[in-house]
Amino acid sequence: MDETPVNFDMVGALMLDNRGVRVPKGCYSPEVVVKMHENEWIDEELMVDWLELVWKQRPGGQKRSLLVFDSFEGHLTISVKNKCYKINTVLGVIPSGLTSIVQPLDVSINKSFKDQLHEK
Repeated sequence: MDETPVNFDMVGALMLDNRGVRVPKGCYSPEVVVKMHENEWIDEELMVDWLELVWKQRPGGQKRSLLVFDSFEGHLTISVKNKCYKINTVLGVIPSGLTSIVQPLDVSINKSFKDQLHEK
């Protein structure tokens, strides 16, 4: 899994209230989980939730698996590591500065997609 964040509402660069929490609009089926951090960033709590609600629930989610993260500190907390252990997941970490080598989609397809989306 590699996330490419795209806002549900592309409201432009104008910020009217930086204290508000944006909640995606729309009606979602009960199988869809929508969670957001107030700063629109993933933190330890959201990472643990994602592991439980998404990673563990995928087809084959009970089998021993490898999950590779970048070295972002929110991915590497004790609670995230403990959760990975409990759900039979081995955690691999991409060392800082090596994204372009081991995650070529980040610098080719995803960057181009984000740049073009930003232009629109």
